[in-house]
Amino acid sequence: MATGEERTGEPRVGRPQPVGSPAPELPEERPEPTPAISKESDFRALGDLPKETWRQVLASAESPLLADLDAIHAAGSGHGLLALAQAYKESSLGKAANARASRNPLGLMERDGRTLRRFPSWADAFREWSARIADPGYKGGVYPPGCTLERQIVTYVGGPRCWETRGRDCANGERWNPALEASGDACDPAQPSINRYLCQTLQRMREWARMTRQAGEDDPPPVVCWGDDDRDHPMDMVCGGKPHGRSYGFLDDLGLPYYRYIVGHGGDRETQHPGIDLQLPYGAPVHAPGRGAVVCVGEQGSPLWGQGCGAYHDYGDAASGATHGVGNLTILMDPTPETPPLKITFGHARQVFVGLGDRVEPGQIVATTGGMNGPHIHYEVAQERNGTYWLVDPVAWTRKLI
Repeated sequence: MATGEERTGEPRVGRPQPVGSPAPELPEERPEPTPAISKESDFRALGDLPKETWRQVLASAESPLLADLDAIHAAGSGHGLLALAQAYKESSLGKAANARASRNPLGLMERDGRTLRRFPSWADAFREWSARIADPGYKGGVYPPGCTLERQIVTYVGGPRCWETRGRDCANGERWNPALEASGDACDPAQPSINRYLCQTLQRMREWARMTRQAGEDDPPPVVCWGDDDRDHPMDMVCGGKPHGRSYGFLDDLGLPYYRYIVGHGGDRETQHPGIDLQLPYGAPVHAPGRGAVVCVGEQGSPLWGQGCGAYHDYGDAASGATHGVGNLTILMDPTPETPPLKITFGHARQVFVGLGDRVEPGQIVATTGGMNGPHIHYEVAQERNGTYWLVDPVAWTRKLI
C-alpha cells in the first residue's frame, strides 16, 4: 500500500491488469477420489485430494493448518479425502481450542480411549492417523479389510461396541440409528449425532471431489505469481511458486505490471510507494524468502519509512464477510554472502502463523493474503546502514537474498 493510501487519502484505484504471457507449466497431477462416494464405499479406497484443493479448503476456512500444508498433505497421503473431512468434523479444520492446544485436529485419543492425544505438530497428528487407518489390525481389527465408510465413522465416533450392537451401546453419549439413510444431500440437524456426522462427512467429501474435478476441467492456463514468463522471478518464492494471480497495481493508466517501488527519502509521499503490491486471492499463503527472525506482528508501524515495523492494515473483504486481519508482519533476515541484514515487511496480512521472536526458514508459509481495495500483499525491503534502515528495491534485493 502506498503511503498516500495511509496518510494522505485514497488514491484512484485501477483494475488489476493482465501482464505478459503465462509461462508454460505442466499441470498438477490430480488424483481422482472415487466418483460415487457413499456410506458403502470402502473407506480406504476413497483416495486423495490434490494439494491445491486442500489449499483452497483451508484458505477459505482461514484454518491454522494452512501454515503446515506441505507437511500435512504428505502425512495424509493415501487417505487425504477422509483425513480432511475428519479434521473438518472434529475441529473445523484445526480452529477449535482443544485442537490448537494439542495440535490434534483429528480427535485422536490415547490408546486408553479416554484422553485426547497431544502431538508436537499438526503433521504428526495426520501421520499417526494415517498409520491407524492403514492398519487392518488396529485395536484388534476394528477397521477390517473392506471396511465401509459408515462402519469406520460409527466406530470412530461411537466406539466398536456402537457398531457391534447396531447403535444400542455407543460411547460418550453418541447416538446412531442404522435404519436412517445417510444421503449426504440434506443433513437433518435433528438426526442422531453419528447419523449427522456421517451425512455431513459425505456432503463435504462430495463437494471437495467436485472442486477437484472442476478445477481439472475448467482451470485457465496457469500463470506464475509474477505474471510474466520469467520462471525464476524472486517474487515466485514469496508466492510459493504456485499459480495464484498476476501481479498488479493501482497505476493501470501507466501500464505498470505492479504498483512499483518508487521512493526517495523525502518529497511528495502521495506519489511514492515503499514496496510492491502482489495480487493474490484472499487467504492465499505467503512464504518467507529466506531465513530470519520475526520482529513485529500486528499494526505497530512507524511514521518513518523503513524504521520500526510496518503499519499496513488488513481492511477485510465486505463481499465475503471476512473481517479485519492481523495486518503486518516484519522479519529481520539473516545476512548472507550476497546481502547485509535486510528487513522484510508483509502488509495487509489476513493471518500470521508465526510469533514474535520465531525463526523462519526459506519457503515457510508465514501469513495469508488480506488486502485493501482488493486482495493483495504489500511487500517491502529495508537495508541496514550504520544503524539506520533504508528502503531498497524489493525485487532486486530479494533476488540477492534467495
